[in-house]
Amino acid sequence: MDKKEAKRLYNKKYRKLNRDILLVKGAIYRENNKEKIKQSKLKYNTANRAKVRKANSDYIKTPAGKKSKSIANWKYHGIISNDWNKTYEYYINCHNCEWCDKPFKNYKNRHLDHDHNINDDVNIRGVLCISCNTRDYLGKFYAENPDVYA
Repeated sequence: MDKKEAKRLYNKKYRKLNRDILLVKGAIYRENNKEKIKQSKLKYNTANRAKVRKANSDYIKTPAGKKSKSIANWKYHGIISNDWNKTYEYYINCHNCEWCDKPFKNYKNRHLDHDHNINDDVNIRGVLCISCNTRDYLGKFYAENPDVYA
């Protein structure tokens, strides 16, 4: 075994034994050097723009990327959930509109409906097709029947 291989094995063993300490040290470093890390990332992303874009577009096509993008989109639009993993699983496994019971044509036809008047608690009402989600009378129905998706 050469010196390089021995050092690699030693470092691997050290990291395994001191994992908790290294995690705390890393967290402290990141907290104390936010601006430095930000500048470093910006420099790398600028120098490797094509590589970063390719990696991002490849990630979005994976199941984890689709999940991440969906959840980020929901948060941006004001949807509130206590458990995003559970909400996403419910959304993905829903195959029919909860209002008209028609099957979804494709993933773009499926929408997570939420109450725009609730801003401090879970505001998800259900998974609807695009036509049911954009109908005016649904808001009136939910106002008259608040316990439908309670």
